Amino acid sequence: MLLSLGTVASNMEQSRNGKSKVLMSVDEAFWTALGGDMGPIADDAAEPKASEAFGEGILYKLSDNSGKLMCTEIGRGDLRKNMLGSDDVYMLDAGIEIFMYVGKRASNAERKNAMGTAISYLAHQDKPLGTPIHVIKEGQDVSKLDHWKKVFAN
Repeated sequence: MLLSLGTVASNMEQSRNGKSKVLMSVDEAFWTALGGDMGPIADDAAEPKASEAFGEGILYKLSDNSGKLMCTEIGRGDLRKNMLGSDDVYMLDAGIEIFMYVGKRASNAERKNAMGTAISYLAHQDKPLGTPIHVIKEGQDVSKLDHWKKVFAN
């Protein structure tokens, strides 16, 4: 059975308990947000733009070895691969990208909190929430991750 878009939209409106409204026509506010009826689409001024600059690299360790999950800065600038261990999760802020490195023996708590930590970090650093976050598992091929390779050149 095929449903019309109007029916689908109405069903969605009903399921959201008044938190959405179906419009049957496009109003002026819609076109203004896009830059005009036939004009170019406007940039989203509300969303901060990601810096085009590649950062020096800041490395954090996410660990629960103390009994409490902690995220601690362990280096910046001159970073080496031997700073990464198998027992924890590490977060690398490369400026325009975030990398989460998951060690083979990282605890379940460290693994489960890796992505949430990265998202929280973006918010606390006033970085755009659309900043790419890459998850790298220990032993994974990183040959195509240019910024990762630049930070850990040695």
